[in-house]
Amino acid sequence: MRPYWIDLLHACCSVTLFVCIGTAPFSACAAESLPNASNLVQRMVARAQDVALAPQTNRYIYEKRALKTELDDKERVTESTEKLYQVTLIGGLPFSKLAKIQGQELTPAELEKQNQREIAFRQQVTRVDMKKRARNKEGLVTQDLADRFVFEAKRREIIHGRPTIILAVAPRPDAPDKSIEDKIFKHVFGTV
Repeated sequence: MRPYWIDLLHACCSVTLFVCIGTAPFSACAAESLPNASNLVQRMVARAQDVALAPQTNRYIYEKRALKTELDDKERVTESTEKLYQVTLIGGLPFSKLAKIQGQELTPAELEKQNQREIAFRQQVTRVDMKKRARNKEGLVTQDLADRFVFEAKRREIIHGRPTIILAVAPRPDAPDKSIEDKIFKHVFGTV
């Protein structure tokens, strides 16, 4: 299952997301009443906790290649450097971790430096100790996170062959506004 809250933060603006929430047998009847949004949010939090407790979760990583070429006055290549990065989403923001330089693996010292950059980035973006969260098997979606938003059940749809309930999500007006994370959440809205 795609980590939907990561995408929610990704653009820090209007985002459309689709989260498949297990429901009772789907009915195409338009008159069917929608469940209470707070019940669905509780189920999302519970599902996130189940995923956190699972032995393995999917991570979405892609590679980015950067080629820096220096030219002389006749536009001939004088120097060329190629770097390969592995990009992953951390707190909804892309983080580029250097993997290779000129096709060569990093030295242990360079690799450790990249690991330290990632740890610092995670702490700066999320202000959460990710190692502690992993040790405690905490879910990505917590009740604290869900409480920062207002949810409203809008409609039922079939998405990718699965019955889905569409929720509108907006920042709670009285949510805290102290950290970078708080300021980002104040601008996140869309549909889940």
